[in-house]
Amino acid sequence: MLLQKMRKESVVIITFLSVCCIVLINKQLFQDNMINAPEMLLKQSNERTQSTYLTGVSKGVYNDAIDNNAGNFKAAKDTSGGNTNVTHNETQYKCQPTDSNRTCQPLEFSERLLPMTALYSFPGSGNTWARHLIQQITGIYTGSMFDDIDLKKHGFPGEGRTDGHVVVIKTHDVSTFEYYQRVIIIIRNPFDAFLADFKRLMNKEEHVGEITEDEFKEKNMITPFSKFMATGLYSANRIDDWFLGLLLALKAFSTKNTSLILHYENLKTNLRHELLRIGDFLGFSISADIIQCTICNSEGNYHRKSKGFFNPYSKQETIEISSYIKALNETFKERCGRSCAFPYSTPSLTELL
Repeated sequence: MLLQKMRKESVVIITFLSVCCIVLINKQLFQDNMINAPEMLLKQSNERTQSTYLTGVSKGVYNDAIDNNAGNFKAAKDTSGGNTNVTHNETQYKCQPTDSNRTCQPLEFSERLLPMTALYSFPGSGNTWARHLIQQITGIYTGSMFDDIDLKKHGFPGEGRTDGHVVVIKTHDVSTFEYYQRVIIIIRNPFDAFLADFKRLMNKEEHVGEITEDEFKEKNMITPFSKFMATGLYSANRIDDWFLGLLLALKAFSTKNTSLILHYENLKTNLRHELLRIGDFLGFSISADIIQCTICNSEGNYHRKSKGFFNPYSKQETIEISSYIKALNETFKERCGRSCAFPYSTPSLTELL
């Protein structure tokens, strides 16, 4: 038994060292080409660039908001178990009872062409929820590389549109980046994102499908989950897909003011600040009333109500995911400071063994 345990631990250590080597090699390969654009996130409170596509009457609201929220990137709880299911706190607002179909302003397609803007994320990272929020604050429909009939009928008439008459275009496909002028990159804790996408697939691709830990165990879903994790969309597996997809997104939009890094967890914990960042990046002046309404109506129709995180990951998968988070986090901090670093920590090798 002792010998068998030592062999297992040796495999885990070798796997960890291999992943570290891969991370360092990948980071070096992309080092010279990685994005300089996030410098705008570090300096955005001091250097404002007027957009050609400005909608609204003033850009002054955002500067005040930046000053007021400068220290509000809260340290999220440790996610060694992968759980980041926390909610934002907006106690200063007294939201009125409203149904989830309410919009904060009339929605329409833009009459003039807007910059082609990708809304890129790995599946399961909250892209559809972000589309709802963006529509609320801009008043412009969002588009998508997909053509989901259910979404088109329920709040997203721009589904399937990939032109400048929509404010952003949803995509998970890194091969489409050449068609866009700029990108909003949504990043979610991969422990949560992989599980969320698995739940969607197991619920016949319903955007709000849920699976509890008891259901996972009772239906013996560990086997299909393992197959799911081992199947890559454009690489060896989903973990590599997540890591390489983000690197390619950062590389593709390396010019200043062409990218915005948006963490799902920050949307959950500091929604007001993140909405102002999005509006400013897109060139929209967002009034206080619209911000308040969007916060009160933030859920929308397609934000999955989680019934709690559970950990279906193997030790090897956990080590690989944690290693990639650490590598990307260093890149983010080098390029744009704390404002776009991961708002959570990962377990150390000692804790995993």
